[in-house]
Amino acid sequence: MILAGDIGGTKTVLALFDGRAGPLMPVREATLASRQYARFEDVLQTFLGDRAPGAIAAACFGVAGPVVDGRVVTTNLPWQLDEAALLLTIPTTRVRLLNDLEATAHGVLGLGPESLYTLQPGRSRTGNIAVIAAGTGLGEALLVWDGSHHLVTASEGGHADFGPRSEIEVDLLQFLRKDHVHVSYERVVSGPGLRDIYRFVRATSGLTEPAWLTERMATGDPSAAIAAAGLGSEDVNAMRALEIWRLRGRWHRAEDPPPARRRSLRGVVPQQGPHGRVAGRHSNPGRPGVTDGFAGRSPGGARFDEEVAAAE
Repeated sequence: MILAGDIGGTKTVLALFDGRAGPLMPVREATLASRQYARFEDVLQTFLGDRAPGAIAAACFGVAGPVVDGRVVTTNLPWQLDEAALLLTIPTTRVRLLNDLEATAHGVLGLGPESLYTLQPGRSRTGNIAVIAAGTGLGEALLVWDGSHHLVTASEGGHADFGPRSEIEVDLLQFLRKDHVHVSYERVVSGPGLRDIYRFVRATSGLTEPAWLTERMATGDPSAAIAAAGLGSEDVNAMRALEIWRLRGRWHRAEDPPPARRRSLRGVVPQQGPHGRVAGRHSNPGRPGVTDGFAGRSPGGARFDEEVAAAE
């Protein structure tokens, strides 16, 4: 039996796989709200219960944050994970921690064309692949082509400085700096980022927020409520916020691997589902860059679920 998991700031997905009869098959899986637990070990206890020692051959977890020497402090949670410490909690002799997008990149290699939604058609090339996931944060990984196969490498590129390319983006940056010492792309291209963009639009538009939207945001996920209102053309501010959120497309372009070795870009968009179709395609309303022509001919696709990392 193999234990696998994808640990994110919003939820943790855990699954047990059995490979004794051939390909790995899921035996049990669960999705748990991360912020309801003080430690990851508590999540494991809830999921595993009282399994007998030795029942798990190996365990591997993708974690949102940089993994160094088998340890990681999660980016959007107050959790500290350590491979050696987890051996005391999990009935196994093998535990491995990976960056969550590093794990997802391994899973992307196993996807067929039918698993991807095309955001931008283009001419496929053999070369590097960028993997980008906008959720609670903005995760990134690279699949580097070495001439015979892809090598997976983790990245924390989502924390790079947000670089505005239009007057409205300059105003957005100044607005975000009132609340954040460092404004990265993750502050914009993420679920919480959509909420902050909506606050910016509402503050500058002069339009009153409707009571029904205030209630939806207070009783559920604010970003999901804003996205739904924008997609449904129910609120002007929400519609405008979604349009600005199209920065996601230009962030994809900015983080493409070097053009000479680039193959394609694949975005994994958990939770948002079809919302990614609005915000996910390449866009460049500002001045064209020196590689825009190349990027515009490169294909891009999205996977609309969160099972890729855990399954790998």
